Amino acid sequence: MDAVVITAGRRYEIDFDIVTRRQVFVWGSVSDDSDGSAMLPPYAVSVDEPLLDASIHDLGYALAGDPDVALADTSIAHALQIGVTSDGYRPATQTITVPANPILPLVRPVALRRLPLRLTGRVINAATGAGIAGAAVALTGPVLAAPAVAVLLSSPLVANLSGGAQLQGHGIAPIASPVPIKTAHAATAGSRELVLDDLQGLSPGSLLRFGQPDRAFWTEIALLPGAPGLVRLAEPLARSVREGDPAAPFALNAAVGPLASALGAAYAGEGILIADAAPGGAILVITDPPEPPRYHGLGALTGASGDYAIDGVARLAKLRLAITASGFSGQTRMVPLPDTGRSFTLDWRLQP
Repeated sequence: MDAVVITAGRRYEIDFDIVTRRQVFVWGSVSDDSDGSAMLPPYAVSVDEPLLDASIHDLGYALAGDPDVALADTSIAHALQIGVTSDGYRPATQTITVPANPILPLVRPVALRRLPLRLTGRVINAATGAGIAGAAVALTGPVLAAPAVAVLLSSPLVANLSGGAQLQGHGIAPIASPVPIKTAHAATAGSRELVLDDLQGLSPGSLLRFGQPDRAFWTEIALLPGAPGLVRLAEPLARSVREGDPAAPFALNAAVGPLASALGAAYAGEGILIADAAPGGAILVITDPPEPPRYHGLGALTGASGDYAIDGVARLAKLRLAITASGFSGQTRMVPLPDTGRSFTLDWRLQP
């Protein structure tokens, strides 16, 4: 002890020989979860332990502090909550447990997921420049480590999806009735009920496709309460329905292809799932208890002028897209995705 200071009723002993040490308790890489590639700064890292400092460097992040005061009781485990943020990526939080009597430093990598992008474009006749309506846009790659495959939904998820959720493709058939295409009255996103101009041919379990095929979304009828035109839905509307929108009814047919499982969690707004098998059929039924089944088309279509839009592009660093249209030679292209931004454009010219 080199000095004693007494102030405000407190006694402080001062030792000038103490050397402050810095110990790295945890470090890890920061990567892009689409392909595992290392991310370079700038990104930000935070930790909920005030006696630890979070820093970033070209190889990732580190949590360091004075071992004489930070997590000083090594006889017990310590839980740390870290947060990592970067432009263009979903914020990530991760709990790191420093065990009793640890061997330091711990290595704990963090993977960030890109925010969903919107891909738009136009498919035209190379000979005339006219748009091609009804061209099919399919996701055919990239090839992922087996058994993983990427699945493109016709509309993005409206709620988070847990890893292991079941994915089953089905066939569908239009429901015949004197009014084969119903007309909907306006209803807001999240509504569990709406009114149609006609209920003939409908029953609980019937599917409704709202909008034109190139901008459609799906839902299931849970109940016809008996009031004129009233339909109660099995899940809240994914999007708002405009006054006069077409509502095409379909019956769900037998399962087509394998029963697949989602690999890893997916988030609302994402339109690409990673699964352990490629589903078949015309519509995908997603089962993730306790939520009701969700219904999505597969792939995308061009509209009347040849325009298309794919919302929720995520989970991948690049796309292999294939375009097919009746009477035209198809095309396949590998498309790198931008690291930042919310949308990008890709046009196609097909030869007749």
